[in-house]
Amino acid sequence: MATTTTTIAQVREGASTASSNKQWSEALTGLLFVAPAAIIAFVFQLFPVLYGFFLSMQDGTPLPTRFVGLAQFGKALGSLAYMIGFALALVLSIGGMMLIQRGQAEAQKAKVDFWPYLLPTIPAAPAIIALVIMIFFGDYSQVLWPVVGLAIGIVGYFLLNARNKASLMLLVDSWGALVLFLSGLGFMIYVLAELYSTVNPQIQHLINALTEVLTSPRDKRVLLLAPLTNQFAAWVGIFVSGFLVIVVSRIRAGLDSYEQATRKTLLGLLRVVLVLMVIGLALYNLSAIDLLNNAIVALSKVDPARIQELSGLALKDFVAILVLWPQVSTMLFGMGMIGLAYVMWRTASAKDTNAGMFGTYLIAIVLLVAGWLFVGELPSAAAGGDPKFYDSLYRTVLYAAFTVPVQLVIGLLLAYLLFHEVTWGKSLYRIIFFIPYIAPTVATAAVFAIIFGGDQNGAVNQLFKAMGIPIQQWLRDPRGVVEIIAAGGRSGFSGTTGIPPFLVGPSLPLIVAILYSIWVFSGYNAVIFMSGLGAVPKEMYEAAQVDGAGRWSAFRNITIPLISPTTFFLTLLSIIGTFRAFTHIYVLRTNDQRGALDVATVYIFQIIRDASPSVAYAAALSFILFGIILILTAVQNRLSRDQVFYG
Repeated sequence: MATTTTTIAQVREGASTASSNKQWSEALTGLLFVAPAAIIAFVFQLFPVLYGFFLSMQDGTPLPTRFVGLAQFGKALGSLAYMIGFALALVLSIGGMMLIQRGQAEAQKAKVDFWPYLLPTIPAAPAIIALVIMIFFGDYSQVLWPVVGLAIGIVGYFLLNARNKASLMLLVDSWGALVLFLSGLGFMIYVLAELYSTVNPQIQHLINALTEVLTSPRDKRVLLLAPLTNQFAAWVGIFVSGFLVIVVSRIRAGLDSYEQATRKTLLGLLRVVLVLMVIGLALYNLSAIDLLNNAIVALSKVDPARIQELSGLALKDFVAILVLWPQVSTMLFGMGMIGLAYVMWRTASAKDTNAGMFGTYLIAIVLLVAGWLFVGELPSAAAGGDPKFYDSLYRTVLYAAFTVPVQLVIGLLLAYLLFHEVTWGKSLYRIIFFIPYIAPTVATAAVFAIIFGGDQNGAVNQLFKAMGIPIQQWLRDPRGVVEIIAAGGRSGFSGTTGIPPFLVGPSLPLIVAILYSIWVFSGYNAVIFMSGLGAVPKEMYEAAQVDGAGRWSAFRNITIPLISPTTFFLTLLSIIGTFRAFTHIYVLRTNDQRGALDVATVYIFQIIRDASPSVAYAAALSFILFGIILILTAVQNRLSRDQVFYG
């Protein structure tokens, strides 16, 4: 009998070992299958973006040679550069939260708990970040510790997953969540360190200068400045506490009110404590900023020569550095209040009582107004940046705003007429529409430069002359089109029209570039729209006719919704294309060097060509432009989510 019992136990033990070995083998096989795709995605998609950002944080001529942090971004955007750093930290943290949500969903499918899977990431996530930093800096002297941490994380994951049949996505979600959050926190601390190294020495000079001129105890109260390290620590505390409030709220929302009442109550108390911490730290920073602003105002009592002697800077530059932190901190409060107002507005309708709902709406409105007042610091913060770069961005926005809607409308109109009205020669028309798109850009842009020549022999000017309209210096006149109209169309008029600069409209050279883009891409859009129109079922038009719908009604209620995926695709492509446009604009620009056609891409190219101020500065500007395109793409995706019909 004993022999039989021993044999059964051995069999069971052998079966358990075989099952465990099989699970290890399956997990390892899954990792091997995923590894090539992950490596390709990192090398060809993520790494170029990260390396471009790394280059933008260096300096040197002609090639980047030394790390300077956010100096290039500060040169381009002023105080807004630091806001970009904080925004990037926020985006990384939000990405980590999204991975946590996805990981929880995957864990529910596998019927396991997600949170234990975060334990192996504690050594692995910092190791991954350290390895990436080492790759960029090329310093592998301390590579042993990250490798050990990564190995511990991998072993910990396999030990945890040995008895579960969870998806491999749990590894991606849990590791990615902590990597993104730690990256966001680390980048926030780095931006604060950059601000500290820039502002703190000048604050010490400010204290020394005011100590010499302030004599009464009442006046000397402005010198009770809170150390920057304390203010920065408070901001880190606000960031971490706010993140934990969101995490705790999401965990609490998933608990059962009856079976897990105690746990839900404790999490509710923890959330209250975290919220009070955020409020207390915010009030501390607000009072510290107010003291610093008062001290800067008191600087008027100091002789500018003394400031020059202490800091080595002119009074204007000295004050510009001092106000960096108040500007950044004020804008951070504004952004935080606007974000909180948005969250409260979204959750107000879920309140159980009318009083709670309307009270939440009222608080959201108050926060929105307060946040907007804080964000009012934005123009003065941007004033410290590169005015030429801001001008180039303004021209780029004008170019996109006047190009994209027109070429989409013309393309849709041509496609509709060709699809529904033309019965013969559709293929020929498609070829004709497509010719401007496939024609050499340099050649066609040169033809446009001749057509819009500034002398009387230009084709457009001859047409204007025949119509009694004053001829124009199309590619040489830097004035806005509204300004030209206000001046009576007189070419070369240099008087004052009294029109605000932001209302003068695009310049004549930019109008030529816009017309060129419309000519090239309207036909391309028409061909793509025709494909979308061909996918609309004819039965829907027939049913609409039976119901008495007219052509316009059918177009508005059937055609527009059903071709919305095509419209979304072309809109996205057009916006990205206009912000990246270069070749034809540069060709048209060769007729004039006064900057009327210097959009962002042209301005960046000039810096690269001249290596002045540096190629690294051009990399920083390129990354800013890339960020703008990325934000516009994300916003358009979000706004179009409920407007695009995929059938």
